[in-house]
Amino acid sequence: AKYLVGQGVSQIRELGLPQIKEIMFVGCPSIGRGEGLAELRMMLWDISFSLTAPRRKGMGGAKSKLLDQPVPSSYLKLEEEVRRLAVLSQQKEDTPPLMKETEFRDATKHIIANPRELDQAVAFLHDNGILLHY
Repeated sequence: AKYLVGQGVSQIRELGLPQIKEIMFVGCPSIGRGEGLAELRMMLWDISFSLTAPRRKGMGGAKSKLLDQPVPSSYLKLEEEVRRLAVLSQQKEDTPPLMKETEFRDATKHIIANPRELDQAVAFLHDNGILLHY
């Protein structure tokens, strides 16, 4: 992050970082008054609600907002199962809940049997911070 200090937007883009929507400086709440945190929250909220889904090939019309997109019910059921499996794992062995891919597929095939669909659901849950998949 040392490269970002004192850099302008054009200089940051030259570093090859993703699209920069806004630059904001905030203070650490544990050290100072946390200046700029309320503004940061509002900016993140506004940007999150303005993001649109990419258009699919051959599909016309306006782009839809990402946060307006419905989440498949099977993804929500998978999330519930992941949470249940995590609790069971921690109750058995006071360690972080880890599973091999084959174990995970066996434990969740009653929710999503199709391997490609399960991969998409896992990617969605990973992208949304529900589980880690490597």
